[in-house]
Amino acid sequence: MKSLSQFLSVIFLLAFTGCVAVLRPGEDELRNVDYGPEPTELEINTSVKSFFEFRLKDSSSAQYRFGKPEKYFIRNRGDQFIYGAWRVYVFVNAKNGYGGYAGFQQHGFLFRYGKIERERVMLFDVEDWKTVL
Repeated sequence: MKSLSQFLSVIFLLAFTGCVAVLRPGEDELRNVDYGPEPTELEINTSVKSFFEFRLKDSSSAQYRFGKPEKYFIRNRGDQFIYGAWRVYVFVNAKNGYGGYAGFQQHGFLFRYGKIERERVMLFDVEDWKTVL
């Protein structure tokens, strides 16, 4: 029964993704995107640690691994506007309620003009560090 539900989930996912068109912007569009200045290492470290300060049980003991900033863009729903930002992957290992480290969890941050615009928890295996750091 479990394998049947997994099979149906995969079929649904494939059918759904086959209907979505991902439009890559043209060179002219990418040239005109305002990404803002590349965030400095100090801006990234300070902003991310401040972001987690009140979100973790023991933020002072958190361990961080920072990736390099890379240009990133998002289209709005009408495919008219491209939003540019700098994406930075950060791995965070923090203590849980029992005092032990929970393991590194990957987060993706979008920076514009030295400030965090968006944050997302990324669902990658911890072994993927080598591809993003």
